[in-house]
Amino acid sequence: MSNTYNWIIEKIDCITSLNGQTDVVCNVHWRVNGVSSETYSVPNITGSSTSYPYFATVCGNQLLSYETGQSFTPFSQLTETIVLGWVQNAIGTNEITEIQNEIDSLLNNLINPTVITPNLPWNNI
Repeated sequence: MSNTYNWIIEKIDCITSLNGQTDVVCNVHWRVNGVSSETYSVPNITGSSTSYPYFATVCGNQLLSYETGQSFTPFSQLTETIVLGWVQNAIGTNEITEIQNEIDSLLNNLINPTVITPNLPWNNI
């Protein structure tokens, strides 16, 4: 099983004015979507079925700070790539690995559930 991870910035909180700058990013809300190479099938009304990949999400937020003298990117010039770089740098490699491991665990639990809800034996339909 191989999984892919897609980091997305959901929302950014800003301090309106700080150290001579405006709209200073102070908190970033992020989401990581994990998609498995494994799929499951869903029957449709025509009698055939459609396959879908297993999907899991982990969400979080990252506080950021700005100090006078640091390089500053005006809010209007921010891109998702820039902000993701800040977030991932602040989170660090070990935490990124832990987030991806959490997604792997969620996907594994979907693919190989340890708790199921079978049909009742007296209601075999």
